Amino acid sequence: MSSLPVKYSFLVHGLAQDQIEESLRRRRGSQGGALLDVCAMTLGHELGKAYVNAIATLADGTLASGLDNGRIALWRHGRRVKEAVHASPSALLGGRPEPVTCLVALPRGCSRGADLASGSEGSVRLWAAGECVGTIVAPPGTAPACMAALPAAAAGAGPSSGPCLAVAFHQARPFDPAAFRLVPQGEEQRRRRAEALAAQAAQAAAFERVAASVTVASLRAESPGAVQPSVSVLGLAGGAARVTAFGCLPRAPPAADGLVCGTADGALRVWVRTGGGGDDAVWRCEEHLALRFGGGAAATIACVEPLTAQLGLLAVSCLHDEGGSAGEGVEPHGSGASLLRVPLPAHGGAVAILDVARSAVLATLDAHTDVVRCMCALPDGGLATGGGPQDRSVRVWARSQWEDQPREERGGDAVPVRREATQTLSAPGYVFALAALPDANPGGSKLFALACARYNTVRICL
Repeated sequence: MSSLPVKYSFLVHGLAQDQIEESLRRRRGSQGGALLDVCAMTLGHELGKAYVNAIATLADGTLASGLDNGRIALWRHGRRVKEAVHASPSALLGGRPEPVTCLVALPRGCSRGADLASGSEGSVRLWAAGECVGTIVAPPGTAPACMAALPAAAAGAGPSSGPCLAVAFHQARPFDPAAFRLVPQGEEQRRRRAEALAAQAAQAAAFERVAASVTVASLRAESPGAVQPSVSVLGLAGGAARVTAFGCLPRAPPAADGLVCGTADGALRVWVRTGGGGDDAVWRCEEHLALRFGGGAAATIACVEPLTAQLGLLAVSCLHDEGGSAGEGVEPHGSGASLLRVPLPAHGGAVAILDVARSAVLATLDAHTDVVRCMCALPDGGLATGGGPQDRSVRVWARSQWEDQPREERGGDAVPVRREATQTLSAPGYVFALAALPDANPGGSKLFALACARYNTVRICL
């Protein structure tokens, strides 16, 4: 059997179809259906000028990829079925599209057509089958840093309620460091310099306030094919540290799914919306946790990933800030937070597996030599983690590595530290984003593929 790649189209190449089928048969025959570390297909042109910043799997199995040239590609069955452009507000003046910074798949059947949300500088756009059906305008000078979607059941009462989309906006472009390089000459220039510095300081403070709040959009469709977002801005983060990560935390019925909000000071809050939809909704913080490394070292939350196969569990990537310390007696921002101690990582950061309801750290995953920048919950209950540029690896963890163990086996109250993953994949390499692709076979197959955004392309690994 030839191992030469097959060029399916100008944008897609990979293994021959019989090789892909043979790889799937091997996985079906293996215990647990573990990944084979085989790159079956590559989507996109490897010599393309744009990097893939984000990927998302839609409810129908379509894979969406967002590029830093503002384009969004939809892939299905090994071909690109649609390409759209997230036009920036400056496009009307002839400006170029800004990079797509994040993508979120919307739940099936909840938004009357909208199945994808994309974020770029100046706006968040809602898409249905590759066509833009709604826009959320960003605060001036900001871009979406992270987004999360909650299903309709958690988004409010009433049959007209759609899913809830949460967005955190950060400053899009830094201030010019050379703006005040010249020494002012004369009293008038010194006065103008003072006014300009005061204006920049006020703008920076405004950006910080925006970054420490959350824009929540309740997506409603007043007519088929047109989504009208009802937008409200809430200070969910407590008004101190900027929001750095979002996640939708599934919980057992009748409890509503929660919005997990992680901030730069290591705080985690779980918010639940009650009451009606839209502007009548009331948000209540049901859990407030604060993560600290051993010795009180400060922790910054890089990303979060709910483990959907295990209700109430959350994977949190923590960045160890060697230059700062929260101190042993320092309270985390806001009162009433439960302080959770995470073992000090061997390198820049680690992934903590949290049981949110019990306010407990089940285990820490400390195998990467760089901070984990992206994670993906797998359909079999496991977790895939991608390290930063100094690590350049994707590791797969099994759920058995953090499931509860007898207190005696884990050394009393000590948190287990896992330094060996179940698998270390070499096929993806350094990746920007991860997404799971479940098998769409109606026969109930539990197999899945792992989509990995690597530079200009998306690699599909079996």
